[in-house]
Amino acid sequence: MPLLRMLIRSPKLYLAALFASLACSKDAPPGGSISATPARARRASGSSASVAYDTAGCGAIPKTQFPEPEQVVSEWVRRDTLGYFMTPDDKLFELTACPGHLGGGDEIIIAVDPHIERLAPVADSAAFLITYRRFGRVQSDSTGNRETFITEPGTDSIRVMVVHTPWGWRFPFDVANPHLSPRVALEKIEAQWNPNARDSLKALAERLTHS
Repeated sequence: MPLLRMLIRSPKLYLAALFASLACSKDAPPGGSISATPARARRASGSSASVAYDTAGCGAIPKTQFPEPEQVVSEWVRRDTLGYFMTPDDKLFELTACPGHLGGGDEIIIAVDPHIERLAPVADSAAFLITYRRFGRVQSDSTGNRETFITEPGTDSIRVMVVHTPWGWRFPFDVANPHLSPRVALEKIEAQWNPNARDSLKALAERLTHS
């Protein structure tokens, strides 16, 4: 998923445009085995109950939850950490204001210890900074057939925005590429691994278990 880098300057105007004028993107075809390139989001299930408000055909799921902005951000981090967004479904769609506009990502960030910081609120929107302890990235190799692990230790930071909707607080856009621990990455990525990459992640997972 592409990294969200911009804040919405006019949240109320955004919300009006979001549900009244956006046209949905094409559905992506379902993938095969799970690879380090996260699957493009399938169309959200939605329901007839959302038709009256969801005039843009965004596929918003009319499920009321997350009365506070911190709640949806914390839940997104929890589900992302567990690898739920590797094959997007309603576990992701119900956290977003317009699931029909979700795209895909191009890598997996190997990271642990997420920390959420609330930034200044702006009317019907709220911004947060999420930081992780990063170890590297998982990407497809030059052949596109095997996954490789690129060591890149440091801090990974993403700035996100959530907006208030009739069903509670939600993300207006894609948030970021998935952030997984080494152990979860080994469990969730089912495509063929470069042997050295898999061994490196196994060693890293073992080291974190005993640290």
